[in-house]
Amino acid sequence: MDCIMFKTLVGSVIAATLVSTSALATEFPKKFQGVWTGSAETCDLYKRGRSLKASDHQWVKIAAKEVTGTTQGRIIGPSRPGAIEITDSSQDISVEFSLDRNGSLLYETLSGARAGLTYFRCQ
Repeated sequence: MDCIMFKTLVGSVIAATLVSTSALATEFPKKFQGVWTGSAETCDLYKRGRSLKASDHQWVKIAAKEVTGTTQGRIIGPSRPGAIEITDSSQDISVEFSLDRNGSLLYETLSGARAGLTYFRCQ
């Protein structure tokens, strides 16, 4: 009986470790996180504390696990090297985010599409 309880306890600890490790892996890398806008004007409005409506301006705010703004959703995980996939909760579709070489442009592409939106880092 003691051996069975020990194996169950060890199995539970291993399972909990695997779950927490996979949860950590499904966060946006720091280089993706922040506010991204479709124009300098939208960035200026954001900096001045104006509320941005997704219907009026193109912008996204990327946190560790979620995206708000024009696109809203939660992270699924890496889709390919240098790209992160999310599920867009407002449209029930998959969206991929990737960065240019300098990390100053964010590309948003519907999964399977060739073109999408481009955002500038708002600093």
